[in-house]
Amino acid sequence: MAEVTVKVCDVSVHYAGCSPLRDVSFECRPGELTMLCGPSGGGKTTLLRAINGLCEPSRGVIWTLGSRIPGRSSRDARAVWQQIGTVVQEVALFETMTALANVELALRATSANSRRPRAEATAWLERLGLADKLHQYPCQLSGGQRQRVALARAFVARPRLLLLDEPTSALDHESAGVVLDALKELIRDGASVVISSHRLDELARLCDQRICLADGHVCIGQPDYAKFPCNVTFKPALVA
Repeated sequence: MAEVTVKVCDVSVHYAGCSPLRDVSFECRPGELTMLCGPSGGGKTTLLRAINGLCEPSRGVIWTLGSRIPGRSSRDARAVWQQIGTVVQEVALFETMTALANVELALRATSANSRRPRAEATAWLERLGLADKLHQYPCQLSGGQRQRVALARAFVARPRLLLLDEPTSALDHESAGVVLDALKELIRDGASVVISSHRLDELARLCDQRICLADGHVCIGQPDYAKFPCNVTFKPALVA
């Protein structure tokens, strides 16, 4: 049996009078893609943040690349973050750095053994259709171009775990296809991917596991969200 890269055990998150996650459990393994789906506000972004250690569970435990949340030290957190590629909906590029510098910095900041960080950063930007945008700043890029820079930054170090929140939301069909091809390559190389997306048709054939979230609960398949019982917890289902 392959090692577990992410293990979510009976996790709930409560804050500011709301409960975006309640009693959620599942596992992710190397070389697999886990898709998070469900309505806006269902808990997908909160779950990705919890896996990344950016918000702690109110109850339950998460193991991310062997590191326990809650309870890990700052040193452990930094060591894990060096092995994770993350894309958030806000993109969060460094506005005072060019596209190339943003991606190159990500490679230099990890433990990746790269002797040619600029060449590798350039190659990923070119692969994602940004060959003519290398020396432009984020403010000079469109939303879709900024998103592709963020993806190149997440991919460049070939991390063990990728956490992607709506990574193709601003992309056209052709650009999204290029991103999915890159994801396939990283998965073949052993990366574990957890991705939140409303573009289910693009990911259906690629995913190994689908986690549907509604009102913070994990449920099977595509429920009728208007009628979904908030006090019932379901187990995740594998997608054939």
